[in-house]
Amino acid sequence: VGMALGLPFEQRKEVLRAYASPMIVLSLALFLAMLLIPNPLVEYHHNGLFAPIFGLFILGLSAAPQLCLSRVFSWPPFVLLGDASYALYILQQPISLAWMPVAHKLALSRDAAFWSFYSILVLISVASFKWIEGPARRRIRGHLRTRVPPIAPVGMTPAA
Repeated sequence: VGMALGLPFEQRKEVLRAYASPMIVLSLALFLAMLLIPNPLVEYHHNGLFAPIFGLFILGLSAAPQLCLSRVFSWPPFVLLGDASYALYILQQPISLAWMPVAHKLALSRDAAFWSFYSILVLISVASFKWIEGPARRRIRGHLRTRVPPIAPVGMTPAA
């Protein structure tokens, strides 16, 4: 959803700025309504039902960086967690497979096993982003910059 909204956001940023607050309020109202009003669709929330609502929320926050809520989400630790989210997604299964047997041997309660797993997952994801993904991304971009000529915008011809 974020990628699908990226291009329209970049093309219409100024127009969207006027609607930022209503988008945020509407998305929060829809989210609360989906949770609080009995509705058979809510049982499917794990299959992406809330994705358009979250997309609207993020679009509103992005269009109005001056809002207090936008500034909260721009706090560097939150940005770092967002940057590490792909690593968190990719590593959750292998870390779970490695940690849960250890948690079981330690006789941790279900809650302690989950929260310890979650803490380990976040720490490893951040470390993975900082020391593997981030440096690899910079090297790839640097390599591409030296090998791939810039693409001329549509409708323009490259200078000869």
